[in-house]
Amino acid sequence: MDTRRAQERGFFSGPDGLSFYYEQDTVSAPRGAVLLLHGYAEHCSRYASVVEALNAAGFDVWRFDYRGHGRSGGRRGHVYRFEDYFDEIRMMRDRVFSASASSGIPTFLVGHSHGGLLSLSFLSREPDGFRGTALSSPFLGFGLKVPAWKSAVGRTLSRLLPTLALPTEIDPATLTHDTAVVKAYATDTLVGSHATARWFTEVLRVHAEAPERAAALRLPILVQQGADDRIASPAATRAVFEHIGSPDKTLREYPGLFHEIFFEVERAGPVADLTQWLEAHV
Repeated sequence: MDTRRAQERGFFSGPDGLSFYYEQDTVSAPRGAVLLLHGYAEHCSRYASVVEALNAAGFDVWRFDYRGHGRSGGRRGHVYRFEDYFDEIRMMRDRVFSASASSGIPTFLVGHSHGGLLSLSFLSREPDGFRGTALSSPFLGFGLKVPAWKSAVGRTLSRLLPTLALPTEIDPATLTHDTAVVKAYATDTLVGSHATARWFTEVLRVHAEAPERAAALRLPILVQQGADDRIASPAATRAVFEHIGSPDKTLREYPGLFHEIFFEVERAGPVADLTQWLEAHV
């Protein structure tokens, strides 16, 4: 049975004048709401299949493209300070809280990759109003070690030419074993291919802060990690997970899966684990 009640697509204005694209899919009798944060260089519309699964489980789903991504405004792949992303997260959070308050349902923050890093960093500071969080292959460290020379060059460029865009060099074939998804990603005009020097150094800073931020978390948390992830380091995920301060924390690894566990050939398992965890925490 299709439990979807309504779809809405549109834009909202940020405090700095940027325009942000959002999507929401609500059901007739929701048991909870999910605010979904996408990964780096991609966009929220890629998550239609995940949204359908969450709707079928009785969850309203909201998501948006943060600055420099998808249909939203801002320089592509750029941020001056990582915390600048929090501005639009707060605005979208407040929209979800307002919509959910009338029905008294709990809200969860779900973040994939860069969205997982954002979720951890944001909730360690502003957890109020959320029932819990789930992180999918969180970008807590680079899958491949960044050479010292490249890091040094990046730091220099971050000071001198912070908006200089460099290729991300992400191979779509390392995201998932599903060749149809790989092809769609490679030809998607809303998917970015560059990152700026300042984004790079900001991410390095936030990676270094991740253990401390994790220790501050007290919300229930599910961490899902592809064990053969070539983009986000599984070792970094395990290390940061050990620091998480919540007494209710779960780590699930998936042998053989690449980075995008919700778009893998074996996606049914990770998606089911997510929906079952959410159902257990409403």
